[in-house]
Amino acid sequence: MMRPSSFIRLATTLSFHLSTAHADIPLNCAGHDANLNATCQTPLEDITVVTPGAFIIAKLPCFSCPTVDYIGERGHRKHFITHEDNALFFNITLSERKTSLLLNDRPIFPTLPSPPPSLYASQVTPNFSLTDLANSIACTQQPCKGFDGRCFCIEPTVGSLGLSYDYAATQVSGERDGRWQITFDAIGGHDGYLDDPVWVFNRTAQKMLQIVLKGVEIEDVEVVSDLFELPETKTEYRLEIISVELVERSYDFPSASERTAWETILFFFGLEARNEKEGHVVRLWDEWDSYGRKGTLKHFLHGIGDKWHWELFLIIVGSVAAGVAVLYGVYKLIMLEPKRQLEEFYGRRDTRDNEGRQGLLDGHEEEEDEMGHSVENQGTTHEAEATKPLPPKPLPEKPLPEVPLLDDV
Repeated sequence: MMRPSSFIRLATTLSFHLSTAHADIPLNCAGHDANLNATCQTPLEDITVVTPGAFIIAKLPCFSCPTVDYIGERGHRKHFITHEDNALFFNITLSERKTSLLLNDRPIFPTLPSPPPSLYASQVTPNFSLTDLANSIACTQQPCKGFDGRCFCIEPTVGSLGLSYDYAATQVSGERDGRWQITFDAIGGHDGYLDDPVWVFNRTAQKMLQIVLKGVEIEDVEVVSDLFELPETKTEYRLEIISVELVERSYDFPSASERTAWETILFFFGLEARNEKEGHVVRLWDEWDSYGRKGTLKHFLHGIGDKWHWELFLIIVGSVAAGVAVLYGVYKLIMLEPKRQLEEFYGRRDTRDNEGRQGLLDGHEEEEDEMGHSVENQGTTHEAEATKPLPPKPLPEKPLPEVPLLDDV
């Protein structure tokens, strides 16, 4: 299977950054005439200073790194794995303002991006010479003819790898000026062919990069991370590369083991117990991608945010919301007139009820005529007579009839 084009493009971007440096090595080693110069044909040392304090090349011998060779014609070419002697090519530079450290054109200090960046390295032969380096630098100073305007200038190479790595940055104590020590250990890699395995570089003879930086405080910069947050003051440093060395590695390769169900749940929410040493960041090639660590909630959410067609989603949601609003408006318009009539009807009825209630308090009653209108009733005749006042003079007493005696009956 052919290597993805994105892998090739990313694996060779490091050479593009070479053009921003001013080489202090003799550029007369570049070109065909340099083959006649014995000095130019000398293989590079493991550490080569191009611009002191700003641009250094490191060759890291890799004893477990696979190399790739090809058979067949272009278009029908197949690759196969070899194990030639090779070294990982590292381009260690500073940014234009000298406030960031770049490793193969990726910023790694003062802060390592989150998620940790993908890092790629070309593989060069042990006899990669000063002429080869000078030709690479001269190539980047010419217009690039490759796609995306990128230069493929590091030659000769025997392959390129996406790296698994262990990264750490610590401040060096006991120094008057600010100094930091950065370590980078290439612990594995992948050659970009999807069918090939991810390799582990666990040979004890292999070294790791150690970079020592000095920082001079230049200014305090106000940084605002959120629209509603107050700006924070961040100190920036002008960096200088003090030294680059190959030292004994410190990474402990864990034994292979599968996660339990509980450990898988903790891993998904990012709560698993960390096996890394304090201050170390470990990025394994097959566990990470541009969205973060695979199998975690953060990776899932980042993937949704990038892969979903949010424009189409917003159009659909907006259309549904607009349709619901229109239907609700039509419903309100249709129900408005009946509701108004009901309110008028019940309003008149409530008024009549209140008037009738007041009339009862005053001793009156209301009746409805045949037309349904209220008619005031003054009460019955009996009630009217009962309420007449007593005559001013007492009525004359009438004699009671005599009770008949039993003898008279």
